[in-house]
Amino acid sequence: MPSLHDRTAAATAARTRGFTLIEFMIVIALIATATLAVLGYKALAKNDSDTANETNNVAVLSTKMPKLKAAGSYGAKDADLIVPLIALGGVPASMSIVGNKVTNAWGGAVTVLSTGAGYKIQYAKLPKGACVSMALGISGGADDVTTSLNGATGIKGPVSAAQAAAGCSADENTLAWTYTS
Repeated sequence: MPSLHDRTAAATAARTRGFTLIEFMIVIALIATATLAVLGYKALAKNDSDTANETNNVAVLSTKMPKLKAAGSYGAKDADLIVPLIALGGVPASMSIVGNKVTNAWGGAVTVLSTGAGYKIQYAKLPKGACVSMALGISGGADDVTTSLNGATGIKGPVSAAQAAAGCSADENTLAWTYTS
C-alpha cells in the first residue's frame, strides 16, 4: 500500500499538470475581453480617421470651387455643381464617385449646389461624433461660411460646441456649409 506521502505527492502532481476547468474559463474570458477592446479601439480609430479625411475633403472641394465661378456667379440658384467638379478633377480621390453621384465615408450623398454668388456643400448620413467634429472644424474662424445642422437655420461664422452637440443629435445627420464667396 502506498504511503500517505506518496498519495499526497501524486495528488499534488495531478493538480499541477494543467489548468482546471475554472482556470481555463477565466483565461478564455480574459482573451475575449482583450480581443473586444482591441476591436473597439480599431473601430474608434477608423471613425476618427474617416472624420478627419472627410473634413479635409470639404476643404478640398471648397478650394476647387473658384474655378467654377464665371462672371461673379456659380450659375442659377440650386444648379448642381458636382458634375462640373467631377469633370474638373475637383473631387478628392478618397471620395466615392459613381456616375454623377459622390458619397462620403458613411455612404451619404455629397452635393454641391449654386446659391448664385456662392455655393453650398452638403453632407448626409453623418454619425453624431463626425457631425459635431465637422461642424466645429469647418466653421471655425470662417466668417464667409454659414453652417446648417440638420436643416436648421444656418449659423454664420464659428459654431460653438453646444450648438454642434444640440444640432447633431440624430444617429444620421446632415450638415450644409454655405459659402458666400
